[in-house]
Amino acid sequence: MKKVCFAPCDVRESFQRLTLCYALGQNPEKEAALAALPVRPLTDADKALLPPYIAEGDVTCSFRDGNILWFGTNEGLWRLDPDNAEPLDRVQCYRACAYLADNAVRAVDGDGDNGVWALTEKGLSHIALRKMSVEQKAVLMSEINRKYVSRRGALAGSRWDEKRKTFRACESDNDGLWTSYCAMGDLARYAVLRDGGTASAEEIRRARELATLWTEACLLLAYIPAW
Repeated sequence: MKKVCFAPCDVRESFQRLTLCYALGQNPEKEAALAALPVRPLTDADKALLPPYIAEGDVTCSFRDGNILWFGTNEGLWRLDPDNAEPLDRVQCYRACAYLADNAVRAVDGDGDNGVWALTEKGLSHIALRKMSVEQKAVLMSEINRKYVSRRGALAGSRWDEKRKTFRACESDNDGLWTSYCAMGDLARYAVLRDGGTASAEEIRRARELATLWTEACLLLAYIPAW
């Protein structure tokens, strides 16, 4: 049998999307500022960047950040980065429910740090772009999952509790699916840190704690229907 060896891929730092969505009325000052923005006409350079499936008349608003063009449509928010080294990241679309309250984008403006604020018919979104390594993203996602969307040990959903000013975990039909994803990811992260020889004892302990949390939740979810 022929032995096939694969070289490890080169994973570079890349922009990760972090989004906060607000219902109308939760941030009235920012809503008013965006609503008051004049409609920016597309330049010839902007028009040249539009993908063939977006007509000039579909654009409801736009914002230029250097060579990057952000523009809104009634089908979501778009980011065009023609100089991106990753071809799949040159055209990005941000849509409801992951990034926007709805897809009818009425205004967009920069946040001064690579991200944007977007006003839609039903809400306001801040989309932050942060450069992260794969390791940094793994740590961040594990901590977010544990802090905001862990319900009795299983990964569920969360809603903002205005009275308590915090996110509260809520039930979800996808508890088992997403919990198993987390368990697999954190088990792999723990094994890499444990055997890699560069992680601190605290990093290894924390990774093992999270991997155990999700694995025990998977076992519980498997036990309940069997019982």
